[in-house]
Amino acid sequence: MVVKKLTDTEALQISLVENLQRVDLNPLEETEGILQLLSIETDVTKEEALLLLYRMENETKGKVTQNVLGNDIKQKIIALFDSLGRMSWSSFVSSRLPLLKLPIDILEVLRQGKIEYTKAKALASLKDEETRKELMTEATQRSWLPSAPHFRYL
Repeated sequence: MVVKKLTDTEALQISLVENLQRVDLNPLEETEGILQLLSIETDVTKEEALLLLYRMENETKGKVTQNVLGNDIKQKIIALFDSLGRMSWSSFVSSRLPLLKLPIDILEVLRQGKIEYTKAKALASLKDEETRKELMTEATQRSWLPSAPHFRYL
């Protein structure tokens, strides 16, 4: 047995990485976990980590001057996503960060694993709140998940 002394931050990082490797993790939990890990890795708050990712995206698209972030921070972010092996940082920005902007009621059913994240995003795009709530109720009652029987026959 190997015993290793860790700081609280190191122990938290290891715990987050282990949690991110769980099979039953929903996309929202995964997104929040990656942001927390990113904030530790770059020594900023989660809100600042979000801004770093959006700034990187804007640099990539040419919307802001290159090297605004500094190469060290970019390399830390890229290395973190490479080490997790789940998705690239740019894919995370485009597909997962929008989840954090979903309405609270949709976030809650997503967090509970009652709906797939792509369907949650589609529901959130509905302007009529009453229709959205009706469809969300139907989605959760009928379990609009990929493993639900009605999806196998579509």
